[in-house]
Amino acid sequence: MILTPDYHFYSRVAFNNEAEIERIVLDNFKKIFGDYALLLPKTKISTLGGTGTIPDGIVVDFEDEEWSIIEVELAGHGTWQHIAPQISKQLTATITDSAQAKIVDLCLAMIGSDSEFQDSLEELGIKLIDIHGKLNTILRKKPVVALPIDDIPADLDQWAQTLTYTVKLWKVEKYIDAEGRILYTMPDDAIPNMVSGAQPAGLTLSGTSSGSLLSSVLAAGLLVEGDRLHFRYGPKGQPKTPFEGIVRKDGIEVDSRTYSPSIAAIRCINKVNPSRTTANGWTTWKTPNGKLIIELLKQVPQ
Repeated sequence: MILTPDYHFYSRVAFNNEAEIERIVLDNFKKIFGDYALLLPKTKISTLGGTGTIPDGIVVDFEDEEWSIIEVELAGHGTWQHIAPQISKQLTATITDSAQAKIVDLCLAMIGSDSEFQDSLEELGIKLIDIHGKLNTILRKKPVVALPIDDIPADLDQWAQTLTYTVKLWKVEKYIDAEGRILYTMPDDAIPNMVSGAQPAGLTLSGTSSGSLLSSVLAAGLLVEGDRLHFRYGPKGQPKTPFEGIVRKDGIEVDSRTYSPSIAAIRCINKVNPSRTTANGWTTWKTPNGKLIIELLKQVPQ
């Protein structure tokens, strides 16, 4: 149950169907993948044997230089009955030359008609002339399996560990109050609830919130409450503005309010660029000696 600041009680309920959870995820994909990610329209790809499949989405993330196939699921469909076979077919199809070429063509067409996204890429130092090469570099890597799901089946992690691909799982939930108002929730800071394989310390704690992750950094003595963090940001063609945040036990304080690392970062960025909707605070905030807080998180003992 969720109690909002205005004292409305929301109880968790099931999604009406898979289409509902898929709509929530795809409409808000930047909350998971960030503003430097491109969501391709649904497109059919085929295995070498000619079996066709249509992923719920394909995302190319230019900031983290990785790409993902999105398979939005309901846990009730079952790991072995539906989820594993579906994803296995999609992974097989993504390695074909035709699928790779189709992804490149779709990306180039979308970026070519989106001057705002071109400007975003230039913030990363990626010029228009370099995009084709950057796409090929990213697509040479194995795709990540991005799996937003309403619950975590007991055997899902067991299956994921058998893959040579990284599987990231985000738990998406639906809540409703007595008056029929609906809330949807995703993990704070878009941190996955589960990541398969050997991952950095502190990043694979199932159900872990960004607040408790930051608390683990404090508990390890890698940050102290009251420490000041910094970053600089500026849109294309503008000077970079310095920002400062103060470490608190449950987040980062900016303008006398405490937020998760990512929300704190976007509150600052929006002062100079209101069009930005997301930021990864863990790869934005730096200590005075220039170390990102994600680097501190990786040092937390298991």
